[in-house]
Amino acid sequence: MLVTAVVVLFVLVVAVLVVDAIGYALYSRQPATSDSFLVRSPIRYAWLGVVGLAVSASMLLTDHSFWAMDYFIMALLAVSLVLSALSLPGLWELRVEGDDLAQNGLLGGARSLSKRDISHVELSRRHAIYHIYQRGEKKPVISVNGRCVGILAFSAWLEHSGIKVTAV
Repeated sequence: MLVTAVVVLFVLVVAVLVVDAIGYALYSRQPATSDSFLVRSPIRYAWLGVVGLAVSASMLLTDHSFWAMDYFIMALLAVSLVLSALSLPGLWELRVEGDDLAQNGLLGGARSLSKRDISHVELSRRHAIYHIYQRGEKKPVISVNGRCVGILAFSAWLEHSGIKVTAV
């Protein structure tokens, strides 16, 4: 059983690395213009996930008698899988084409906005997250992490579009 778990983790690590490398190569070749660009999660999230998968695999190989260690290993495995999947191509991305925003969400939630539908944007200073509000909505419709690839082009697009960004 232990050997099977290690083999499955090893296959997951290799699959995540291959898919992330292919996706990174494909997305890095797309030219970013002022009218069309892509904001997506950085590939270093995948590397953090791979490190977590390797740590959980090495913990599975050790003999531990403490019952809470099993729960820790399963939690680490779940977090590592989510982190390694975050930068997969098309899983989460914000595509800007001209005056339109299109977001592909993590769980299949896709949203589209036009520039004129955006009432304002708040930038959280503490967490570096852009919260985009639609007219008439009290909650943010789209949130974008400030550490994503392409965020500088997004902030320049906001400034060029005349959308007010307030720091909170």
